[in-house]
Amino acid sequence: MDIRFLSTFLEVSKTRHFGKAAENLYLTPAAVSARIKHLEESFNTLLFTRVRNGIQLTPAGESLVPYALSIENTLKQARLALAQEDVAFIACGLSANSSEVIHGELRDALTTRLPNASVKLEILSGEQLSRQLHERTIEVAFTHEPLKSSDIENILLRTEPLKLFSDTPHTQSVTPENYLHVEWCTEASLSFFSHYPQAKTAHFRTNSVSMALKQMRAKGGIVMLPERLASTLDIALLEEQSEMVSPPVLKTYMVCMKEGRHPLLDELIHQLGLAFNE
Repeated sequence: MDIRFLSTFLEVSKTRHFGKAAENLYLTPAAVSARIKHLEESFNTLLFTRVRNGIQLTPAGESLVPYALSIENTLKQARLALAQEDVAFIACGLSANSSEVIHGELRDALTTRLPNASVKLEILSGEQLSRQLHERTIEVAFTHEPLKSSDIENILLRTEPLKLFSDTPHTQSVTPENYLHVEWCTEASLSFFSHYPQAKTAHFRTNSVSMALKQMRAKGGIVMLPERLASTLDIALLEEQSEMVSPPVLKTYMVCMKEGRHPLLDELIHQLGLAFNE
């Protein structure tokens, strides 16, 4: 049996609502229903019944809760015990653009400051980051969009302004044709569009800064980047940015579960704070 099905069962038993459980786990309601149905078929009994204002546990469901909790806690303890070996394993998930922005600091914190850690880095969507954190498939995530869950802690690592850059410095104005929109985060996009409403209809949009830079190299254009990243590239700050009185800001978050943390996670948080403030 997939342990994720028991975790889903516990989330539904806690929220007493398939939709809320699906939202918390970053799953579709259909996926949650399918997992519960699989459990009910495995145990050959109903676990939930529908009532007027939602759902409630059946007597069998009530009986399953402590066993599911025990299994989940046993697995957590096993992960913690295994993580305390001489070479600790840390699985990290990164959103596509955060990997472009923080790879230097993350590499320094992981390889120089925590030399005994064996690290796995994986690029994931926001939905995958939240789901894999809850399932304990990854211990920590890095993203520019805070994740929403009462079980999750979003730790702000850095805030930096976003500015316009181009490989053709003489370009002065943003147009739908020359603006290459990178979807950094919702807050930054809304702020930018308030200054440049014409950018809402940009002909090129991507969630990958690498793709935007490739397009710029091939066709030219304007892209919004954090200055720290732009300084490593052969591009120039766009001279005319007077419309952005207060430029959009990019926030970088480190995200982890509030409880049952990996033994090295607090040290990683500390070391990342040092790396980001150097």
